[in-house]
Formats: sequence, C-alpha cells, structure tokens
Amino acid sequence: MKKSWRILLLLMISCLCCSIAKASNLPDSRSGDFGYKRLPDGTVQITKYYGKEDSIVLPDTLGGYAVTGIDDRAFHNCIVLKNIAIPDCIIKIGANPFTNCSSLENIWVSPDHPVLTYMEGVLFSKEERKLICYLNASKEQEYEVPSGVRVIGDYAFFDCDFLRTVTLNGEIDSIGESSFSGCDNLTDVYIQNGVSSIGKKAFFECSGLAEINLPDSISYIGKYAFSDCTVLKKVVLPGGLEKLEEGMFCNCISLTTISMPETLKTIEKRAFANCGLIRKITLSRDVAFIAVDAFDGCSLNLLFVVNQNSYSAQWCKENIMNHVYPDTFDWLNETKNESK
Repeated sequence: MKKSWRILLLLMISCLCCSIAKASNLPDSRSGDFGYKRLPDGTVQITKYYGKEDSIVLPDTLGGYAVTGIDDRAFHNCIVLKNIAIPDCIIKIGANPFTNCSSLENIWVSPDHPVLTYMEGVLFSKEERKLICYLNASKEQEYEVPSGVRVIGDYAFFDCDFLRTVTLNGEIDSIGESSFSGCDNLTDVYIQNGVSSIGKKAFFECSGLAEINLPDSISYIGKYAFSDCTVLKKVVLPGGLEKLEEGMFCNCISLTTISMPETLKTIEKRAFANCGLIRKITLSRDVAFIAVDAFDGCSLNLLFVVNQNSYSAQWCKENIMNHVYPDTFDWLNETKNESK
C-alpha cells in the first residue's frame, strides 16, 4: 500500500513539473498592442509592444491573466514612445526593457510601488538595489550612480549617446552585460574598488573611451567586454584577475599599453585580436594556457617578456612569436658595474 502511494505521489509531482515547464515554454501570445508570455506562477509578462502611441499605461491584465512582469528589452526600438506608466502590479523586470527608445522622456512609477522607483531619468529596483534603465533620451553628459545602488543591470546605459562621464559608487558589486555598450561619446568611467564582476560586452563599441583603470577587487570580466573600443590606448587590469575571456580587447586598434597581472593563468581566443599597436606584453610564470589565435592580427614586432622554461616561453616558440626573458639584458648592467 505504501509503495502505491509513493508511486502516485511521484506521478503527481512529475505532472506538476511538466505543467510548469509547458507554461514557461509556451509561445508568445498577443492581446491588442502587447505580446505576452505565461509564467510558471500563472501570471504573464509583457514581451513586446506593437503599438505606435507616444504615451501608454501598461495593462494590469492580458488575455485574462494578471500582468506581473516585463521581459528583457520588451520595448526595444519603440522610437516614438515618450511616456510610459508602470502599475504597481508589475514587480519583475528583465534586462532594460527600453533600449533604443530614443524619445522616451518619462517613466511614471507610483511612490508606493513595492519594487520600483524612478528618479531623474533613471529607473531603479529598490528590492535588488539595481539600476535598470538610464533613459536614451537624456541629454545629460555626466552621471554619478547614487549611493545604495549595488548592481548596474544588463543594458542599463545601452546606446546612451550623450553620456560622457560616469562615476560608479563604491557600493556597486557588479556591472551587467552590455550595460554601457554603444555609448559612443563615453570618455571617462570611474570604477571604485568593490566591483567584483564586469559582464559580457559591458563596454562593447564605446568608441570614445581612451583609458580605463580596473580596481583589484574585480575577479571576472566577461567575453568581448572592451571589444571594438577603437580609441582605447591604456588599460590597467585588476591585480587578482586570472583569466582574459574570449575577445576581451578584440579590435582595440589604438591599444598600446596593457598591464598584465601576476595572477593571470589563461588568455582565451582572440583576446587581443587586431590590437596592432601593442609592442610589448609581459607574462608571469603562472600563465598555463594561451589560445593559438589570442593575438591574431597583432604586429609582427610584438615582443613577449616571458620566464625561461615556462608555458608562455614554449607557446612563443611553437607559434614563432618574438620573446625575451626578464634577465635578457642583465649583462649590460654587469658591464656597467665592471667599468666603475
């Protein structure tokens, strides 16, 4: 009898799991100007806006279901949208829903909203202490992230063309994926000690960024984080960083100076592809892997300073790269001392 009950219970759990999975994998539906998707809890999130209105109030129900969320980039490229009101029922918001909404001037959020708050052109999550969205239409050239914010959300400053200077407070722990991607006029980013991670493509195509100092608190930097920053000349990497991810500085065609940390162990593929102005890179003995194409398109005069009998030295030999050992020129100093 007990065995039968166990089997029945397992079947019930299995059916419940299947129902949840089916609900979360249902194709998007449409009601009026809004696309929406069922969530496992029986509510829905807005996935797309098809309308052309310049001012809208988000609905609290769609297709007979309660609306509780907005999906990643749901209003992307709604270039005529100027004003939007978010009701208190919407408590879950994905990556910046308003990317490339170049006319959006105001987001109305009730002061009693349980999760969100809006202040001077910026939407925040109080619950997650996250900056969700900095409006594309803002013409401010400088912005200082207020104290209390701990997360810069994915795509938060995406394509903010007027922005030139951003100062991140010392409480911020993470900078999200593509958070500053496409900010063409961004020239200065001040990152305080305390940030632990920078997401994939965080500063992709920031074509005005010439120099950046990354504090030692950073232990992870995502793929293509600084790719295509075409005027970037100097980078100081975090002292404890162990891995340079794929394409991290790919196509940084002006990069001349980069300081590699002693802790570095891995350089992934195309990390410095097409960085033709770098002339010297010093690698520590701890480096244990360098992808074959990590330095594709770099100058034939690129010189590696590596330790004798190290992995890096062997890699240079196998890939016919110019290299010297740290003590290569010590004999010159010895000659000077002898002549005194």
